[in-house]
Amino acid sequence: METAVRTPLEIFNLPQRLVIPLFQRAYVWTLDDQWEPLWGEIRRVAELRLKNPSVAPTHFMGAVVIQAMDGVVGTLQPRSIIDGQQRLTTLQLFIDATAAVFEELGIDHLAAQLEGLTNNPAHYVTDGNTLKLQHTNRDAGAFAEVMSADPPVTGVLDSEARRAGVGGS
Repeated sequence: METAVRTPLEIFNLPQRLVIPLFQRAYVWTLDDQWEPLWGEIRRVAELRLKNPSVAPTHFMGAVVIQAMDGVVGTLQPRSIIDGQQRLTTLQLFIDATAAVFEELGIDHLAAQLEGLTNNPAHYVTDGNTLKLQHTNRDAGAFAEVMSADPPVTGVLDSEARRAGVGGS
């Protein structure tokens, strides 16, 4: 068994299938208990980086355990998520939402870079499903729908702008 500290970029950067097995519980994170604290940490780290780009602030998200699965030659390497599916799912949702905001703002090159963290390039995919994270339990349909939906980015941008004191009205 190999153990290593990896960033989300290192986890999501490779073309692969991160499979959440059937035995894993359904997605249970809530706004107050997990989403808002994580969003606060993401904002803190981003603001520190923006203020001083040479600083590398960190946030420990806990252990993630991924096990290689048998694959078929010529297909994406599947890996089973043994521990960390709640965190990895949430990060995928955050990355996808951030890419949508960048796209709405016309920052297409950054949106495309983030899309590469949530979706495999089409030439690696044989079944039409490009998502890197694959739910196999009852969350599969909802996760796929959210990840492929066109979000109401304008409402999010307006809300964040008001919170940051930007924009008129």
